[in-house]
Amino acid sequence: MADRISDSRTKLFDALTPLLPPGRVSKYVPKSVVSPTIWVERHSWAATREQGAQVVIVSWRIVAASDADDDQAKLDELSAQIFDVVTRAHFRPLFADFTVVDVGGASTSALVVTVEQTVAATTLCLPPDPIKKELVTAYV
Repeated sequence: MADRISDSRTKLFDALTPLLPPGRVSKYVPKSVVSPTIWVERHSWAATREQGAQVVIVSWRIVAASDADDDQAKLDELSAQIFDVVTRAHFRPLFADFTVVDVGGASTSALVVTVEQTVAATTLCLPPDPIKKELVTAYV
């Protein structure tokens, strides 16, 4: 079953992918890290009301890490680029902060950017695809 959370993660991943060479942007937290890298962490969501209608806001943490000698300059550049690409992809950047992350024994500088997206008015699960439903029914 498709859902709006997975769709939101995919949209965010697709927006971030062009920022680094192939294989350096991960849709999920990677098992190993090659610097520089970007990954999308776990989500959180909150149900609220906007203009009298129920909506669900999904928040994501994006981590950009670099262990290069010029890691601060690279992370400054990635900070600006992440802001721009997520805004164009209709996410709202909320804030960013620098930290140090442990990437399997070594520590590296990282930028953590929190973004949010309004993804649904009443449900997070997408309705079944009518074409797929017809195909399944035809073979039963």
